[in-house]
Amino acid sequence: MKIVEVAGVKIGSGIPKVIVPLVEKDCEGLLGQAEKLATAPCQIVEWRLDYFDKINDSSRLIRTAELLKQKIKKPLLITLRTKKENGYFEGTIEEYYRIYQILISHKLCDLIDLEFFIDEDYQQLLIKAAKEVNIKVILSNHDFEKTPAKTEIMHRLRMMEKGGADICKIAVMPQNKGDVLTLLNASYSHSLVARQPFITMAMGQIGKITRLSGQLVGSAATFASLGRGSAPGQLDLNTVVASLKILTMEN
Repeated sequence: MKIVEVAGVKIGSGIPKVIVPLVEKDCEGLLGQAEKLATAPCQIVEWRLDYFDKINDSSRLIRTAELLKQKIKKPLLITLRTKKENGYFEGTIEEYYRIYQILISHKLCDLIDLEFFIDEDYQQLLIKAAKEVNIKVILSNHDFEKTPAKTEIMHRLRMMEKGGADICKIAVMPQNKGDVLTLLNASYSHSLVARQPFITMAMGQIGKITRLSGQLVGSAATFASLGRGSAPGQLDLNTVVASLKILTMEN
């Protein structure tokens, strides 16, 4: 499996990297949270842009991203999650494209998360634009209703690789313990053939174990919260960091 390096952080190597989301609605709240994260034990910060109340104000968007980059001094992942995948963005695909294009053209982040099932033409335009300025691309899929079959999870991860993802991501909603095992089994099987790093998790209470078991099954990163989280079952940052140290498989 290839290792993807982002601002000195090697994704796909060693203990899973910890990503913490910023979910405040305004610039002041975001900067306050970012200040805490600057010294927090996480490797990557995610700005969940769909929470931001000035998302359609280009100048505020640019300025806020600039200030966040200055504050956190860590790789910045920007994610615009659509309502279809349980986010808050309800705009058109053209608006989705425009917002990401602004961030890419001004080089205001180190990674972007693009939903795998958006319009393919716009998706490929954004991937091309991002790679031209060395911004890494996560292609992601979030199923908040169910856990697909093992073969389908693996198929989606392979298609993300073919689509140009630097990192592939799938999150599913388990209905029972068997679904959690399906996700873990699919992750491990994919790790044996994966070309790119990937992130997988089962959400909710019964899926919490998957947020800590990445090194066992090949998942390269996990998400943790510092205050308010961004997904069901997301664990506190200090809990995740301590647990990953206990579970490490490194000598």
